[in-house]
Amino acid sequence: MDKRSIRLLLNAVLAIVVVFLLSQIQLVRADSETAYAATNNGVFKSTDGGASWVSVNAGILGHTFSLAIDPTHPETVYAGTLGEGVFKTTDGGVTWLPAGLAKTVIEKLALDPNDSNTIYASIWGSMYFSGNVFKSADGGGNWVAADAGLPGSVATELTTDSSNPAVLYAGTNFSGVFKTTNGGASWTPANAGLKNTYVSGLTVDPADPTTVYLGISGCSFNCANPAGFFKSTDGGISWAGFTTGLTDLQVVSLAVDPMDTRVLYAGARLHGLFKSVDAGLTWTSINRNLRPTMFVSDHFPLIADPVIAGTVYAGTTDGVFKSTDSGINWTASNNGLPTGTKVFALALEPASAPTIESLLAQIEELDLEPQVRSILISELNAAQAAADRGRLRAAQYQLQTLISEVAALRQSGHLDPVTADSIIASAGSIVEDLTLASKFHVRRTERSSPASP
Repeated sequence: MDKRSIRLLLNAVLAIVVVFLLSQIQLVRADSETAYAATNNGVFKSTDGGASWVSVNAGILGHTFSLAIDPTHPETVYAGTLGEGVFKTTDGGVTWLPAGLAKTVIEKLALDPNDSNTIYASIWGSMYFSGNVFKSADGGGNWVAADAGLPGSVATELTTDSSNPAVLYAGTNFSGVFKTTNGGASWTPANAGLKNTYVSGLTVDPADPTTVYLGISGCSFNCANPAGFFKSTDGGISWAGFTTGLTDLQVVSLAVDPMDTRVLYAGARLHGLFKSVDAGLTWTSINRNLRPTMFVSDHFPLIADPVIAGTVYAGTTDGVFKSTDSGINWTASNNGLPTGTKVFALALEPASAPTIESLLAQIEELDLEPQVRSILISELNAAQAAADRGRLRAAQYQLQTLISEVAALRQSGHLDPVTADSIIASAGSIVEDLTLASKFHVRRTERSSPASP
């Protein structure tokens, strides 16, 4: 097929598909491929998407249970340990220093999404600290109890609302769910139908923070809902259980795919991994190449890559496993991890913003039809030339044209959906950055122009 035929094909399908596709695709950042794993052998780091791992434990003590990465300074990482408190690195794991709550088991860590100096920690048993959730406003320098209204039971889960830093949810062992709307100053039950339950999975939908997902793995006594998967669409006021296809109700971990928040992953204690494509209404087993009993504990994590569509990581009793096809197949990603490594937490480093140059490199590496490759590279070269001359709006136009063409190629079958969505996401992110730069350029020009006589 020649260039002219491809252009005609694009024009034929463009009007039908572009508006729909752009409304469905979340704009994201380019992949950094840097991940951290908290294990019974300390902290490990991968810079190649889990293909290999190296130990980064200098200065850290004990097994590590939890992790949190500073989204604005990704070289800063916090690690919660089994009995030695919180540790902090500011150089990507090269060195670690104590960051408070010494001689304490750190169950979970959560960072304020708008202020990375504010960090929350839930603790499990301490001879030195009275309370179960603590808060630091200075990056771990000092800690204060932030648990007024919480019961004496341990906060087994702790998660923030990315749209409102004052809102957090805490899941407990045998007291259900609690919520704060004032940054931990006070907590109230969010327990309708869930009292006396053991919360072992808790996550907030990043696209709709009023939607909260919950995994229950046990009950102390007299429970209306002793185990299973639950969903709230009103910020924890009410909950509904959904178990169709979920053959194991002891749900110990949950993850939402940030690229399509209808897609959920769940780890169950005895029957392994499950996936939902309808926001939890129904579930299917996804255990190919996995032993279901890899998830027997309440501390084994799931995390979906926010950039690369279909990529999911699972921490297990046998190390790290990775899927690049949305959970259909799994492969071990354990190179560098000691045999018998148990993974209790996983964290992906926030990715850097894509550029026209990096998008060009991405397209040049793809196995594309020559005519398709030529069209895409031509649009990107035009966008780069316009940006180099300071014509930011012209560069935006070229990128938006690229997005439309990729959407049409996706619809016509000339680009597979995963590749097309990745290109559209990167190009859309660059358009967003150019929009901000263009606004700044206009304001600066207006300010520097001489006043009219």
